[in-house]
Amino acid sequence: RMMQRPMMGGQGPWLVRMFTKKENFEKLGISDKAKANKLLADLEKIKDEGNAIEKKVREISREQAELMRKFFADKAADSKEVMAKIDEVAKLRAEQARLSVKTILTLRENLTEEQMQNARNMMMERGQMRRSMRRGVGASEPGRRPMRGKGRRGASRNPAASE
Repeated sequence: RMMQRPMMGGQGPWLVRMFTKKENFEKLGISDKAKANKLLADLEKIKDEGNAIEKKVREISREQAELMRKFFADKAADSKEVMAKIDEVAKLRAEQARLSVKTILTLRENLTEEQMQNARNMMMERGQMRRSMRRGVGASEPGRRPMRGKGRRGASRNPAASE
């Protein structure tokens, strides 16, 4: 069974991970080594906080799923425990959203306008890449949804795959 990965607010954990990768960090063009080291340390701290929250969300989500199985199977089961787990996850997701904002604030406080534009461009490029990967074959045609998996009778819907 595959578990969905929790996201950190609107931007997701990819935002802070993107800027803590050496090659991406260097693209920002920060020439002041002390400033660069401080920014990297701040981003690493945010990343660690996000990873800890993500771990808690996964743990609580597993507990919630187990409680839901019991709740579904037993008509006499109380829903309070399940609802409490939902509330716990909601609070953690709010923390993830705050970390996303904190990431952007940290970048804004430490980067010049030109460097922020570099950061925005990198974020837009990554977003476009993710969207194109999700579209799949045929998604660019009007009215078509991304196709996943096999078509009817097990045939692939990817024309290139059938050649």
